[in-house]
Amino acid sequence: MKSTGVFEKELSATIGLETDVYGSVSDLLDMIDFSTERDTSYLVHDDTLYSQAMFDADFITWVYDRSDSELNSIKHELLQRIWRAESIGSEEELASVLDRPDSFSVGKPSPNFVWCTKDFLIFKQNRLSLISSKSEFGRELPECFENIFFDKYVPATLNTLQTEFEDIKGEIIYHLQKLDEFYEKLRSMRSGRGYDSKAMSQAFFEYSHIKCSRQAGRDGVTLLKRKYINSETKIEETLVCEMHTKFSTHNRSGKPDRIYFHPGKAGICEGKIIVIHIGEHTRDGG
Repeated sequence: MKSTGVFEKELSATIGLETDVYGSVSDLLDMIDFSTERDTSYLVHDDTLYSQAMFDADFITWVYDRSDSELNSIKHELLQRIWRAESIGSEEELASVLDRPDSFSVGKPSPNFVWCTKDFLIFKQNRLSLISSKSEFGRELPECFENIFFDKYVPATLNTLQTEFEDIKGEIIYHLQKLDEFYEKLRSMRSGRGYDSKAMSQAFFEYSHIKCSRQAGRDGVTLLKRKYINSETKIEETLVCEMHTKFSTHNRSGKPDRIYFHPGKAGICEGKIIVIHIGEHTRDGG
């Protein structure tokens, strides 16, 4: 899912309103680096960017000024990102680019703009919601969440959904968003002594209001085992990915569709949450 970011007046307008310029531009640089690793290219409209008024001057004056030693390095880093971008010629071309669903403007003024990594992920997730093909949706999932590793068979499991994909894909994205957001808390809990899946499930429910539990029927656990190499020990380990969230909007009378996952382990799949299945409940599932 290719994306295009645009440097234009909203970038300089945003910086001009910041009290913590260093922190704000640092967030921006992190987002640019994160996004370029996810098939994002950048364009720049020089006329609107450099002439935008800010700090009693304009952007070009501010970014090249070296009187504030604390900002010199970060200004240089920002210029490097801008210099790598391809130029847009006219304002008509700029308007045409920004009108495309795969493009975003770099700035903060409204939800249609992107500034930090979280903004970029929301932009990607919103685009994910527009995909109607289950196979394409499955392929794009890894690009849209920072703290989730998707097993290679996840796209195929989408074919087991009991609910029409168009009806349930919004809830799928919502569950994944909440898991992604809960990652730091989950990582802290799993590293504690005597890891308790029930306590984790309860904490996740309190955070997201999404039901989450272990597999109830133990006969079905075999189907939820996956083998991965631990990068720290170089040893193959078997993980039981039996934790699951249950979709609540559809099929309430029967066994609801669900997302099966493992809370993650250091050294395996970068320590991320591991999602192995998005679809119907497995045999003997609870």
